[in-house]
Amino acid sequence: MDAHLLSVTAVAVLVNSMAGRKFDAISTDRDSILSLSASFIQGIDLCETSISEGLYSQGANLLKQELETIAAIDEHERGVRRDGKTPNIGRGVTSSYGGVYGDLNGFAHMAKTTLNKILHYSEEGDLRGASIVPLYNSEAAKFLYGIHVSLILLHCRQMMMFRAAVFNDPPHDKAIAIFYEATKILQRAGVLQGEVLL
Repeated sequence: MDAHLLSVTAVAVLVNSMAGRKFDAISTDRDSILSLSASFIQGIDLCETSISEGLYSQGANLLKQELETIAAIDEHERGVRRDGKTPNIGRGVTSSYGGVYGDLNGFAHMAKTTLNKILHYSEEGDLRGASIVPLYNSEAAKFLYGIHVSLILLHCRQMMMFRAAVFNDPPHDKAIAIFYEATKILQRAGVLQGEVLL
């Protein structure tokens, strides 16, 4: 939760540093990056709430959308985005998330009976059955929440690059300090294995 708060704070700092500033000229790619970035930021709270409330399959669907949004931004940055095509998770900045994307599909589509049972089935004494109330699962929550925060940080990195490219601004020291603190928390929690996203 601390890493989530820090990552969202870093995004807010970057948004505020760009708010109200005019662009000399804007390309189609930059316009699309701004729209995709807005979509990503609007969905942060909904995704976090879904995972925190134990709605893991819904959270996984939202995480897939976050991942695809980051991949689409990356494709625009590299000039390879094809309109109407699903972004390619296996290339660019999201290439290391290929296995994660497969795991998210398992959560989202309830493809595995065992996983479905773990997330929605409860046993207490002689009572057993599916629960219509979300059930907390610490492994699922940590896995999905960790991915969510790492994706916010990855998007934060994209915002830093966009800011530098469009405004020719130096790195934002406060955003970078917050970014690194959130990264350290994820590393200590075992979500990131020595990776630095910046």
